[in-house]
Amino acid sequence: MEDLKKFMIKNNNIGELIRNEAEEFAKKLSNDFLIVTRRGRPENEKKVNSTSQMRSFYDSLFSYYNKIVNSNDKESTFKTLLPSIYLVASRVAYANGKKNAGNIFTEFMVKNISSIETLEDFDSFLKFFEAILGYYKFLNPNIN
Repeated sequence: MEDLKKFMIKNNNIGELIRNEAEEFAKKLSNDFLIVTRRGRPENEKKVNSTSQMRSFYDSLFSYYNKIVNSNDKESTFKTLLPSIYLVASRVAYANGKKNAGNIFTEFMVKNISSIETLEDFDSFLKFFEAILGYYKFLNPNIN
């Protein structure tokens, strides 16, 4: 697997990540976009790293974030929802197993989600992920 250390929220300042690395990572994801076939039959072509697929993971995470920030006790709600946040990583891995998510995207998501320990980590990751999605769509306007 590729070294994604510079794209990890734990090792970097979020402002620097967004400003300097989001577009570069979106380019990596663009290179990871593939048309794969199942059982070698062209009629079963599938897109890997579709914007719809990535956006659904973002939306899942963002729904947890909204529950947290709109609660009276943010820290307690965060701790309660943290296992559900971690489950998103397993859904990404599942999508990878079904050839719906590329290896680079999967590794990025699993490593970053697994490293979330605080609400600040979660907030930083969501901001970075949102920036990546924006650049990815800009670079790949015809990928749904």
